[in-house]
Amino acid sequence: MMKCADENTKPEELRRPGHVFPLIARDGGVLVRDGHTEATVDLMRLAGLRQCGVCCEIMEDDGTMMRTPNLQKMAQKYNLVFITIKDLQNYIRIHEKHVVAEAVAKMPTKYGEFMIHGYVNDITGEHHVALVKGDIGDGRDVLCRVHSECLTGDVFGSLRCDCGNQLEKAMEQIEREGRGILLSRRKDPDADDYRSDRRRSASGSGKTDGSDAPGVQARKERAGTEPGGLPVRKRLWER
Repeated sequence: MMKCADENTKPEELRRPGHVFPLIARDGGVLVRDGHTEATVDLMRLAGLRQCGVCCEIMEDDGTMMRTPNLQKMAQKYNLVFITIKDLQNYIRIHEKHVVAEAVAKMPTKYGEFMIHGYVNDITGEHHVALVKGDIGDGRDVLCRVHSECLTGDVFGSLRCDCGNQLEKAMEQIEREGRGILLSRRKDPDADDYRSDRRRSASGSGKTDGSDAPGVQARKERAGTEPGGLPVRKRLWER
């Protein structure tokens, strides 16, 4: 195993085929794939070591793979450190920054002038945008709207959701306030509600006022009211 991890090892020094199977982790580690290969490499990286490790599967007496509950019992019995891939993902999300500032420019809009800041997730390649108005670094409370992109609502004014409405009202209120932030984040195209929204829009089923769209239904349940039933300030943010 030491030979496998040694960067100076040459192919002719190893007998093949053998009983060790080389695996390659995906770039981005466990934040990209919930895999033991990625977890092994991420742990080596976090330890400041060469990103090459040994990934070993523990078996039950009957030859099947040992699952989490029994692995936890084994760790307790032999006083071993025990973590899960989810623990590792949470640690990396908290302690590492994967959003990089790429550009900033003045952006005049029909609501007023904003500074637009462009960001890129260096793992997924997704682009996010922040529109900033006024001085937001003076320590005072600031209006902030976190908006998930909605192509049909934001761009085409679809009546099957209230996303475009919320975006417009947020920008109007930030302009009136004279300071604030609107963060527009890319929506994961693999998310279930994203696909559901698109299929629903394509099928043409349901009501035409937008009140039956999945995103609107979820917001109605959280707010306990019909769209538009609460004042804009209550619906968009807490002061």
